[in-house]
Amino acid sequence: MKKIPALQDESRGRLIYDQKELPSILNKHFASCGAALAAKLPHSERHFSEFLVNNPKTFYFDPVTLGEVESEILLLPSTKSHGVYSCPVSILKVGKCFISQPLMEIMRASILEGTFPSKLKLAKVVPVFKSGEDTDPNNYRPISLLSIFNRILERLMCKRLKSFFEIKSLFYESQHGFREKHSTQHVLIDIVNRIQHNMDKGMFSTGAFIDLKKAFDTVDHEILLDKLYRYGIRGFILEWFSSYLKGRSQVTQIDGHVSPKELNPCGVPQGSVLGPFLFLIYINDIHKSSDKLNSFLFAEDTTILFAHKNLKVLEQVVLKLRAE
Repeated sequence: MKKIPALQDESRGRLIYDQKELPSILNKHFASCGAALAAKLPHSERHFSEFLVNNPKTFYFDPVTLGEVESEILLLPSTKSHGVYSCPVSILKVGKCFISQPLMEIMRASILEGTFPSKLKLAKVVPVFKSGEDTDPNNYRPISLLSIFNRILERLMCKRLKSFFEIKSLFYESQHGFREKHSTQHVLIDIVNRIQHNMDKGMFSTGAFIDLKKAFDTVDHEILLDKLYRYGIRGFILEWFSSYLKGRSQVTQIDGHVSPKELNPCGVPQGSVLGPFLFLIYINDIHKSSDKLNSFLFAEDTTILFAHKNLKVLEQVVLKLRAE
């Protein structure tokens, strides 16, 4: 990684050159930028619950088996980087016969008690320079590393959660991100087909292409948990997700120097298995916010289309929606 010469500390209004202080500056920036951006988001006049229908079916978590734990260990890439409270994957694979049983019991207890292990909620962040001025904290991308044990537990939960959502057809049909048998090609085909369909009806189409800024970092925990409940995630499983989301913290490491911990007040965990899937659930109802637009989603990338036979009407509607 490129050596960081100095960083701008906004709280003190000056450049800091002390290498021991740089991790703390970046860590505070990474941990707070999501909440700061979320605070600037305009409040909607309509409550998100208006777009949701309670699913009468409740998600049931099948108990973790020893074979599953052993399989997940074997599937881990041997070169996979890991965070704190972890161990190299190569060692984990060698000792899987000894560690699989304790891991299974920990995971079963975690689910039944509705509590995610606190030590697994700590992330180690490694900053990667993007471009621009190298003293600006905004020009660094945080690469979040979690415990390998965290990954195993999340994969077991994610498999069951994905199966539930797919079997119950809970996902919006034009959401193509982080889903099996869905890709960027599918969303492009979906958009082109809609435009061709509009043309066949003698209508003009206009579109807007939206990339949500800091999308994963600005997720509101309470809204997400409410949506999970409405989709069928209830009881001690919902408590488990609440424990999983809340009380997370991170440290940032630069050249052997490690920052103090900082709490993450909002967002889904970066570098996690469950994070992307939980984000899909969070935005799954976005298409219901307008009955005039067609929405096409690939995770945080959203395309909206509007069509009309009259170009003037099309322009007026789009300008009105933009103003709103």
